[in-house]
Amino acid sequence: MSWIGDLYETYELNFDLDRLDFTTGKMPLPISHTTQNAQIEVTLDETGDFIHAEAIGDKENAPTIIPVSEDSAARTSGACAHPLADKLEYIAGDFEQYTGKNNDEKHQLYREALSDWCDSAYSCAEIEAVCSYIAKGSVVRDLASCGVLKVTEEGGLSSDKIAGIDQRESFVRFSVSGGNPDALYRNKRVMDLYVRYYQALGGDQDLCCVTGDYSVCSQKHGRNIRYGGDGAKLISSNDSRGFTYRGRFSEPSQAVSIGYDVSQKAHSALRWLIKKNGFSAGEMKIVAWEISGKEIPNIMTEQIIDPFGGGTDEDGIEPSYEGGNGSTINRQYAVKLRKTVNGYRKDLGDNSNIVVMGLESAMPGKGGLSIRFYSKMNGSDFLDNIEYWYSSCCWRWGKYVGTPAPMQIAKAAFGARNDKLLGNTAERLLPCIVARQPIPQDIVRASVNAASNPNSFEKSWEWDRAVGIACALIRKMHYDRSGNRNGEDRKEWSMALDREERDRSYLFGRLLGAARKIEEMALFFAGESSRTTNAEKYYQQFGRRPLQTWRVIDRNLQPYLDRLKNRNVFKYEKALREIYDLITPEQFQDNRALSELYMLGYNCQYNSYKENKEEEQDVEQ
Repeated sequence: MSWIGDLYETYELNFDLDRLDFTTGKMPLPISHTTQNAQIEVTLDETGDFIHAEAIGDKENAPTIIPVSEDSAARTSGACAHPLADKLEYIAGDFEQYTGKNNDEKHQLYREALSDWCDSAYSCAEIEAVCSYIAKGSVVRDLASCGVLKVTEEGGLSSDKIAGIDQRESFVRFSVSGGNPDALYRNKRVMDLYVRYYQALGGDQDLCCVTGDYSVCSQKHGRNIRYGGDGAKLISSNDSRGFTYRGRFSEPSQAVSIGYDVSQKAHSALRWLIKKNGFSAGEMKIVAWEISGKEIPNIMTEQIIDPFGGGTDEDGIEPSYEGGNGSTINRQYAVKLRKTVNGYRKDLGDNSNIVVMGLESAMPGKGGLSIRFYSKMNGSDFLDNIEYWYSSCCWRWGKYVGTPAPMQIAKAAFGARNDKLLGNTAERLLPCIVARQPIPQDIVRASVNAASNPNSFEKSWEWDRAVGIACALIRKMHYDRSGNRNGEDRKEWSMALDREERDRSYLFGRLLGAARKIEEMALFFAGESSRTTNAEKYYQQFGRRPLQTWRVIDRNLQPYLDRLKNRNVFKYEKALREIYDLITPEQFQDNRALSELYMLGYNCQYNSYKENKEEEQDVEQ
């Protein structure tokens, strides 16, 4: 089934007007309806007499569900009226009197649309009350009389604003006292009546390419997909002068015909999903969902720690430190991850279908909206791939364990240079998350290069985070490179210090991590803890020329070791000796550039001191 078919099915399985919740957005909107921010609310009685009006200053209360026609939903600069709630220049018969702007065409179109509904078999008392009120032609006068609209001394509307909108451009919605509820934009019976009324209008039928049935087809498809005011469309055929379809077909329906009902439901479902689960990656919107509406893990979460729960650092997994090479940390994280995935697996069942979709337009809010990424898979395969991602691309962040978010990876690798680059990077990471594709090596290299320059970070914790993200990517890259798809014989670098690893780059990295900690402790005891250490200053050079740079660092390190000896703190020198014992003379004399594994060794060695409770006691004393 196509993307629009999947969205149509999602709507059919999730929409229920009786359960429509106006505050939480737990389901999509009814067809032939859209959302518009209103600035004014007018309250009438049952006979259509004006009671009062108020300006809507609260942004949370401004979104309003309104009925629309196919033409009015797609209107831009042309005159086309919504049938109930609309702009002031459409509903006010006395608009020209107060503004000098002729609105006869727009007001007449509005009255015709409202009257046609009112005269149909699908009318109700509330709609008749609004129709009766509009016929009086006193909207602006009534709004001015209660102070909602501001009038100048000359008797015209001023340029004052309501919620940031020129009052002459304000959008008006209605409530009718005695209704259930009073607000027509929350009245489910009114919504249902309009849907039935609009469907009864009928139209020319054609073959719907989605369902295979003959039905009333749509030529004007939905917009406002990613956010309110978004003019980019997924389907467009209204440009008869350009090359949307010309050159191959004489009529747009020859290219594709989609039923109005299908188009409305698919676009409504997509808006709902983006609002509910959508994630912005630069200019791109990414959304993942289960077609029947079941909960799935948030694959694009902003959080580094505990991505399945969406928590903060304090909610993450705090590992134990049993075992010489830190294998317990890996095991604890794997157990927590497996429990979380199994929880989703139980809820999803065996027949679930997961869809991941990425949307982007060439120009923000304009033109065509392209589908940059689309993948559909069985729920079990999706969870297997998610578990693979979170188990292979994870690292320690201080005393917690977790996986960096895709946008954090993009920013760590390329900085916040522009949204386009960040969005493209996040897009390239999507197949790694949902389809087990190897992580792009240029992203890993860029992240390592950025983390290798601590002087480019304003704060120490920002650099530590960049190093942690780089380590997670390094770990995943080596995990992807080794072994087969089933994970047999994979090289899994430990998230804790591996005291038995003899890789040259890893060992040199351990030396650098130990040097930083020694200097930090000596500076702490001297009351100079805010100073940058030599290990940090020479970090970038160390990766390129390790032996030459280490001689400089080691020479500068001796005074700090002497300070610690005077305080009877010998464990830091002991740690250095342990590392020296693992390095062969040939490795030590090799001054070639280190591989990215030195960053793992550095980070693991530096973090290993946090495992020792004695150090915490030293600091407290």
